Amino acid sequence: LETMITSRYPKHKLRFRNVAWEGDTVYEQWRDVNFGAWSVQLAWLQASVLIVQFGQMESLDGVAKLPEFIAAYGRLLDEFEKQTRQIVLVSPMPFSRTGRKLAPDLSKRNGDVIAYANAIRKLAADRQLPFTDLTFVHTGDHLTREDGIHLLPEAHAYIDLIIAQCLNVAVSPGDIREGLREKIVEKNRL
Repeated sequence: LETMITSRYPKHKLRFRNVAWEGDTVYEQWRDVNFGAWSVQLAWLQASVLIVQFGQMESLDGVAKLPEFIAAYGRLLDEFEKQTRQIVLVSPMPFSRTGRKLAPDLSKRNGDVIAYANAIRKLAADRQLPFTDLTFVHTGDHLTREDGIHLLPEAHAYIDLIIAQCLNVAVSPGDIREGLREKIVEKNRL
């Protein structure tokens, strides 16, 4: 997504930062000592747009926990709204089958994922925030890794086009400048 948008608007000198850590949920976000909470990071970054996606892992709690999830998500958005001008909510992705005999088939939980996505859609509408629905995306073996959760690199490009459309950014693969992706990957690694 960063590569697509940077290629489309090279003169804007856009800055992208990922402040999420694996394992973040709407309920808690663990950080190392002295690393700084999101509020501190966002104030320092002076972020103008936040793209926020929660709900896939939380959906494993079942639909009975939806009220708690939405309340926690609302509190998190209250904090984000103090730090930025625009927030875009992205629905959770459905699970896909793993193909592993001993791994659970999380795709059986996609009804819960859709229920969480619908609740997020309503939250976005209530707060007048843009919403990108990814529940329609078929996450078969060609898009996800063996765990049925994490996307393959080629799937990211597909999902990123969907998010770019939500942001009203007209991009195509032909817009991407040669070598830019590698530089962005290295920047993010550093």
